[in-house]
Amino acid sequence: MSACAHARLAADALPAKRTTVLFRAVQAHLETFLAGAEAAGTPVPAFVERELRDYLACRDLTKGFCRVRCACGHETLLGFPCRGRGFCPTCTGRRMNETAANLVDRVLARDVPYRQWVLSLPFGLRRLLANNGDLCTAVLGVFIRKVFAWLRRKARRLGVKDPAPGAVVAIQRANAAIQRESPADYRSLLLH
Repeated sequence: MSACAHARLAADALPAKRTTVLFRAVQAHLETFLAGAEAAGTPVPAFVERELRDYLACRDLTKGFCRVRCACGHETLLGFPCRGRGFCPTCTGRRMNETAANLVDRVLARDVPYRQWVLSLPFGLRRLLANNGDLCTAVLGVFIRKVFAWLRRKARRLGVKDPAPGAVVAIQRANAAIQRESPADYRSLLLH
């Protein structure tokens, strides 16, 4: 299959997003949801509303596009992505794949063992951290410092001089029911 054929398949699959249950549900009920939250005295944070509205506009040709033309003569219009960070499955998946590829290809050493560490917080603390980025960062800092201290002690017992642990951390902000829990988990990949 030529590169052009792959591009055609990718471009043809994009409009299918508009037929998904998720897209139709957000499109049909967003305004009602926002109005209901406002009326209940618990308005949706601006960044959440922006993320949902951007999701609806993702790849929408009326919001902007680029024309892609192949050497074979095939031409298609490609709508701009929303580049969402937490809701749009297409953009979030793309970002996740790009991040993983970058870590594997350019960041993580291949000959070093890694271990995943997960910090899960009680629901009461999750609510406190929901919209407080500084507090979220401080909790992450304490977690990483404690794990690094443990790793350094372990490395010194094994005879390693001046151990320097490293970590990559992702904050999972939704649970399995797609309810916003900020943060639900701190997922960390650390050099072991």
